[in-house]
Amino acid sequence: MRSAFSADHHVVPMRKAGELPSDPEELLQSFEARVAAQTQRALTLSAALEAAEVTARSEGGEVTVTVNSAGGLADLEFHAESDKLSRPELARLVLSTSHRAQAKLASRVAELTANLYGSDSGTGALITDAYRNRYPQSEEEH
Repeated sequence: MRSAFSADHHVVPMRKAGELPSDPEELLQSFEARVAAQTQRALTLSAALEAAEVTARSEGGEVTVTVNSAGGLADLEFHAESDKLSRPELARLVLSTSHRAQAKLASRVAELTANLYGSDSGTGALITDAYRNRYPQSEEEH
């Protein structure tokens, strides 16, 4: 096994990627570093998700809906174009626009997790799939 010198001039054995250290103390330090890195990524993602909001506007411009990170309604605007709609039509439009915003949220979460964990991460896929299953794209958006 090849060796290198650490910053404090101790001999540190060099290993191939993925190879575990043989020294128990070094193994523990390696584990602690991985846990700290995972914890930091989880905290970063949590903050990004908490701040995430997505807005969608109806195709005719009647309604604008903003959803928060949980997919709940954060803001709702009615525009002049909505004046010609009946209440039932407006209600359906609010719901369909909310669903579009939620589907956009799922896509935004996919971007956030890919940027933080990588596009091939199991952790990222688990989080993304949970949002996509909860907020699927409607048939007309495929």
